[in-house]
Amino acid sequence: MEHLDGVAVRQVTCTVRASSVAADSWYQDPAEGGGILFGDVCHFIDLAIWFQSSAPLEVHALATRDPSHRDESWSIQMRFANGGLSTVHYVCGSQQGWERETIDILGGGRSARISGFRKLTLNDGRRSRNSSSLQPNLGQSEMLEAMVAQFARKPGATDYTDSFISSTQALIASHRSIQERRVVLLDSHFPYSPD
Repeated sequence: MEHLDGVAVRQVTCTVRASSVAADSWYQDPAEGGGILFGDVCHFIDLAIWFQSSAPLEVHALATRDPSHRDESWSIQMRFANGGLSTVHYVCGSQQGWERETIDILGGGRSARISGFRKLTLNDGRRSRNSSSLQPNLGQSEMLEAMVAQFARKPGATDYTDSFISSTQALIASHRSIQERRVVLLDSHFPYSPD
């Protein structure tokens, strides 16, 4: 994001207000659907890492339970090598009257807010600029194109291996942090090292 070029230390907050998923849904089954943490929250962990442009070093995650005793709402905090912090707040059953997603990126006297993947607000401390679209752009087609280019080893394609691994490692660390009720430290070279 050009607006934050030169801002090494950032605060990123992803707030997701999702609708509840039935307890007997295949999506909630840990074996079949993986559950919401592995099926949807993972995307916001990945997005927070991408906005940081840095490796996550530690993760602290907490879950709240609904009356049927399922985990379906989380607060996941990550600390990064660049000194930045990210938080993913994912809450089921709180979407009425709000945008489903709000992402705030702050640092260096600048801020950016993405609302519902339809509206972007940029502020540089002097003025705000807004842009919007009727249809949300979740970046899915661009992601698939980039993955196909990488796996096909097309000339000029970006290698996202480190990004895939960092996001997966942070997701697994989030799950572990919830289960073990502790901060989980990440090894920046595990499980992949280019050396």
